[in-house]
Amino acid sequence: MALLPEVVGFDCGSDPWQLEVGKWLSASVELGRDSAAWCCENDTSTWLYRLQETNELVGFGSLGQTVWRVDKDKHPVQILPNVALAKLFHGQPADADPVNRYSRLVLRDLLREAFQRRRAGAPALFGLFVHPNNIAAIRLYQAFGLQLFPQPAKSGYRQMVRYLTTADGELNRLPEWS
Repeated sequence: MALLPEVVGFDCGSDPWQLEVGKWLSASVELGRDSAAWCCENDTSTWLYRLQETNELVGFGSLGQTVWRVDKDKHPVQILPNVALAKLFHGQPADADPVNRYSRLVLRDLLREAFQRRRAGAPALFGLFVHPNNIAAIRLYQAFGLQLFPQPAKSGYRQMVRYLTTADGELNRLPEWS
């Protein structure tokens, strides 16, 4: 819980899905899964990503476990409850190769963690929910091998998934967050 006070009031933008992230970060534990506080108390890990030079908060990410129902079957999933960049860092660094932009570095770091957890016995399925109008995020997630479920979830959000296999070498060839 010590990390969360730093992100209360975190500004990741004014689109509806960005405002929901701010609400999730600042909500009390009583809201259950709809709050970062509850997730952190229930085995969800959260990371803050900062610039080395200035210690500025670039963004945050989280990773936990849940169970998804698909066709009446239950499937354990490593889930990314929320990830966001501060508005100031969207599309940054502007002069970097797109594979080295902060959004990709943060997602790559979270996927690396999911792969490590998979090797230690965590579920092979990795998933997240994304607002259907957040086209930039959907494209980013697709670039990392996630695929959209055919139908939206009851919430209206889209579920995206990928399997974490031992054959995946993509993440090892790309730059890390530092």
